Amino acid sequence: MPRRNTPRSGVAPAGPSRAASNGAKEGFVARRISRLGDPPAVKVVAQVDFSDPPPPNFLPLAVITSAIGLTGLVRARPVSDSRRIQAQGLGDSATSGPSALSTVRQVWLYHPRGWRATKVLSSAPRGTHFCLELACSSDRTTAESLVGTRIGVARTEGSEEIYWSDLIGRPVQTAQGELLGAVERLETNGQHDWLVVGRHFIPLVARHVLSLGKKKTAPIVVDWQPDWLE
Repeated sequence: MPRRNTPRSGVAPAGPSRAASNGAKEGFVARRISRLGDPPAVKVVAQVDFSDPPPPNFLPLAVITSAIGLTGLVRARPVSDSRRIQAQGLGDSATSGPSALSTVRQVWLYHPRGWRATKVLSSAPRGTHFCLELACSSDRTTAESLVGTRIGVARTEGSEEIYWSDLIGRPVQTAQGELLGAVERLETNGQHDWLVVGRHFIPLVARHVLSLGKKKTAPIVVDWQPDWLE
């Protein structure tokens, strides 16, 4: 039978020491870490500063509902009475226009922490909401901190800009001078808008809304009859 190669009595078999093995592992890990390079610097995101003084005659236009992407964009839902009335002046006929968010550039933000004036760098409608790029928001973390913030404008004295909210409570009369009632609310189905005056739903178009009056308290004159129903 073949002889087995057995170690001599009292002599341990040759092999790498535990210290050498641990040193090899540490060297391997060090080489892998060096290939990854330096860790990226941690970006510190500053919260939006809400320390500006409050604006005069603040008119809310929308509420920020969520962040979009990674670059600070926000999604804003317009409030129902923020739409502008398209008219050359208070004495002219009128039609309903788009939300002021389509064109406004200087806005105010209202948050429980206070007020902040900022600029709208870009605005794009997205269904029933708007995608806004605000000058004070440049990353997702900042955008997320703005959720729930109200966006609005400061209305200056003597401004002839007219919004839906300006028409609520205004008296409405026919071209013949007969009083129909007061504007209770405005409604829309996305394509057509109406002045709701009691049982009357008067289309907010130049054909029927003849004049908004020379003053914001003056009666709205309409081409309508008391026995007409929409």
